[in-house]
Amino acid sequence: MIPRIVPALLMAALPAGAEPAGRVVIVSIDGLQPSHYLGGAAARAPVLQKLASEGARVGGLETVFPGATVPAHASLVTGVRPARHGIAFDFVWDPRFQRTGPYSHGSDIRARALWQAVRERGGTTAALFWPATADAPIDWLLPAVESMPAPPAALRRYATKGLLDALAATAGDATPETLDSPSRRDAYAAKAASAILLERKPHLLLVRLGQLGAAMREHGRSHEAVSAAAAWVDEALGVVVQGIADAGLAAETTVVVAGSHGFVDYDKLCAPNAVLRAAGLIAGDRPSSAWLVVAHTCGAAAAVFVDAASPMSAAEVEQAFRKEAMFQGSPVYRILSREELDGLGAMPGAAFGLEAEPGWSFTDDLRAKTPFLLRVGRTKGAYGHRPTRPGMDAGLLLRGRGVKAGGILAQARLVDVAPTVARLMGLSMPGTEGRVLAELLAE
Repeated sequence: MIPRIVPALLMAALPAGAEPAGRVVIVSIDGLQPSHYLGGAAARAPVLQKLASEGARVGGLETVFPGATVPAHASLVTGVRPARHGIAFDFVWDPRFQRTGPYSHGSDIRARALWQAVRERGGTTAALFWPATADAPIDWLLPAVESMPAPPAALRRYATKGLLDALAATAGDATPETLDSPSRRDAYAAKAASAILLERKPHLLLVRLGQLGAAMREHGRSHEAVSAAAAWVDEALGVVVQGIADAGLAAETTVVVAGSHGFVDYDKLCAPNAVLRAAGLIAGDRPSSAWLVVAHTCGAAAAVFVDAASPMSAAEVEQAFRKEAMFQGSPVYRILSREELDGLGAMPGAAFGLEAEPGWSFTDDLRAKTPFLLRVGRTKGAYGHRPTRPGMDAGLLLRGRGVKAGGILAQARLVDVAPTVARLMGLSMPGTEGRVLAELLAE
């Protein structure tokens, strides 16, 4: 049996009947594109296609900036952009370089998340491999640990006590091989979701499936491996959807399937810190608390931080980057002013930002002697671009309780998902930057 964790004190403080109205299962699919359910690739994604035909769909879901896994998933559950929720990159930016690695903890999110709103109403929550959830107040939790040192040990450390053992009979063991492989991790997550739905019936379940995004990162957008990954993820999604039915929850559950960001093909790397090295602003080959200026990258995005003690002003540093912005007559990146970053709700504290042009992505490499590292050798997929960059749109589908069958919306934003889910569950989510997608909901 899966362990029961009851927020007893919270429950005692709420009036009878105060539980959330209905249940919601949010499945995040890294790399989900509208084409996967609007045509073309949908032929290899029958579950997505069926959900789209029976429910409501969006022609394009605008991501945040940087369009990257952890910032985007935090926006999905808070309804605010990175500058508000505090996770501005995939990997931690710490000016003193005392903390490194990915943003992985729920305490990193400084905005109110859906799981808090659900628990405040006396509901229960579960999350499987959702980014930035370690130590979050979630009843049944298996956090995303693939970027942590020793993932199996980290998973056991942060998972709900007893949950891994309880899931072993139905989902199998969370072995190193399972956690290292996106496809095996997705299969495990889908089976675990079904077991939790059957035995615990949470009001809110968050599941992240990563195989499609992993294939796009490794091979670019159009490789055969991406089509195969779409079929694999679609099968895992089908397991979750069937799990809702098997648990007898279909009539009271809304399924939300959302992408977090898109990808843009690249075959060349730029090392922005090499520009700073050439200007004499970086010494050594590893980060140091004695930095004066540093570029912190996130895929095809980079934030340039200028310390007050820097011998060069922010404007002078920006000019150094302008001088290196072209390679063989073509642009490598564009510079984003502080004003532009504020408009994007991005990169707090940075003097300015960089966005790689198509064909390029960034590396943090401090050892690079030249900004232009033509070493990729084949096409890969870059994340992190601005939301308006072609290819960065994600997909969004809703089906089930409270959804307008046949509802179609040309465009929505990632930050619209949380307030829409809150409306479906009768929750209060004040202060979000998104809106309720009323066009997709039943009257």
